[in-house]
Amino acid sequence: MKKILLFSVLILSLVFCSCSKKEEEKQSVNRNIEKALPSFSTSQMELLLKKHTNSAFTEDVVTVAQIENILKAAVNSPSATNSKTLHFSAVMEEEHMKQISPKATKGCVVIVVSSIDSNSVDSGIATQSIYLAARANGLNADINTNGANIINTGNLKENYGVPNGYSAVSCICIGNAKENPTETYDNEIKIDEYVTYIE
Repeated sequence: MKKILLFSVLILSLVFCSCSKKEEEKQSVNRNIEKALPSFSTSQMELLLKKHTNSAFTEDVVTVAQIENILKAAVNSPSATNSKTLHFSAVMEEEHMKQISPKATKGCVVIVVSSIDSNSVDSGIATQSIYLAARANGLNADINTNGANIINTGNLKENYGVPNGYSAVSCICIGNAKENPTETYDNEIKIDEYVTYIE
């Protein structure tokens, strides 16, 4: 009986040690990942997590420095295929802006994202980079795809600087917010409902 009891204790000890070792390894991996990742400031995380619902613009002009900052973010956006097949057009003429983005005012700029192979992943990344860069520069941004459809189907590619072989994918209207935007963050979203963890 004593032998059976000792054997059971030994087995339990081995199982416990094994689980503890796995947990330590997992924590070690997590620490290494955290060290490898850049630390995000609170403001950066808020920019990613908050929903921004204001799409009304003033006629206050977007500065050249702001436009250049946004375009830098666009051309440096990550690429899933590292193909660099995107092109960007910065539309600042009011009539051209309103044709593809009715909410635009003369103070806005509309950036058109074009892709030679309609790579939806890279185009989506670039569109989000432009949106976030606009917000980071204190501006309002409104994304739409209707403007891209107008350019592609209305024989307007040349008017909007879309190169041969390319197609417009999205339009982002950028300007100064007409009023304070409504920003919300849904703390009730359950991440586990959207994520599968493979361990």
